Amino acid sequence: MPKNAEQIAQVLSRMLGRPFSRIDVLTAFGEKSYLLAEIDGKIMGLAGFQVENLITRVDEFLLLPEAPIEPVARALIQAVENASKELQSEVGFVYLPMNAAAPIVQVFAHSGYERMELEAIQVPAWREAAQESQPPNTQIFAKKLRPDRVLKPL
Repeated sequence: MPKNAEQIAQVLSRMLGRPFSRIDVLTAFGEKSYLLAEIDGKIMGLAGFQVENLITRVDEFLLLPEAPIEPVARALIQAVENASKELQSEVGFVYLPMNAAAPIVQVFAHSGYERMELEAIQVPAWREAAQESQPPNTQIFAKKLRPDRVLKPL
């Protein structure tokens, strides 16, 4: 059993304003992974993501109000990208709220992510995946994670 499930539930409850239990988080582990960012043993942020069909989707990217935005966001982005590359992911899609704070958006831009509309995603499989997984009231930030596409099974 994931040892951080209770901590993840507390962060989700605090940041999303609705109750999450340890069981909710354990259930979510069947579909996604969570990464925590800590400073001096205190949780500062969380990323919830999944890699499926060589496509990474980050549908939860939360920084606590007291978190130093730039270093915590960069650390989470890098950790998600590292996990994605280990799984041969071709592209990363991050879904941020339409009202995401400008400093968070800037960290993604400086990390190579571009804000995209669904129609601008050129690869049909990527566009379909983004459309299927995009939560309501979010904007898409995309980054190609591999120089080439995987056209044959690995």
